[in-house]
Amino acid sequence: MEGLGVTVGVAPPNEPRAPAEYFGERAVVYDSRYDRPDADGYALRRRMEAVLGLVGNGSGELLDAGMGPGRLCAELAGRGWTVTGVDASAEMVDVARARMPGARERLLCARIESLPFPDASFDVVTSNGVIDLIPNKDAVFAELYRVLRPGGRLQLADVTIQRPVSEEGRRNIVLWTG
Repeated sequence: MEGLGVTVGVAPPNEPRAPAEYFGERAVVYDSRYDRPDADGYALRRRMEAVLGLVGNGSGELLDAGMGPGRLCAELAGRGWTVTGVDASAEMVDVARARMPGARERLLCARIESLPFPDASFDVVTSNGVIDLIPNKDAVFAELYRVLRPGGRLQLADVTIQRPVSEEGRRNIVLWTG
């Protein structure tokens, strides 16, 4: 990733990985996909634009649960929010911290199923393209609700499916990430 001074190795193709490990090994490559002129880059940019439009400008506390490389965090901070971000991948956190050095202490390596924050900490909680990768959705939603202040807003963008996924499909993260 040009200018951020972060380097991350790449795993062998098609080798099953846990989401944090899979994305950690591809943190820099994943981040650079936003800048590509192809359909993948366009989709990532459009999703971020949609989320920015939904969340809007603000002055409260916002959590990005599954922040990835921190692009959304940086945009939201520029719109007035006090942003905290978490990601299960330490490498993604490193990329986000390089992008937002003034917010290093608010960009944490943590699992969404067990957030390290007190109850009712955030005015807005956002999570985009992450929940589908986590097997225990009940724990995820319980945690997101727990850290959301009364009257707060929850913004989600994620993959939905219409049919059950096979056991083999659930174990192979490559199938879930494209």
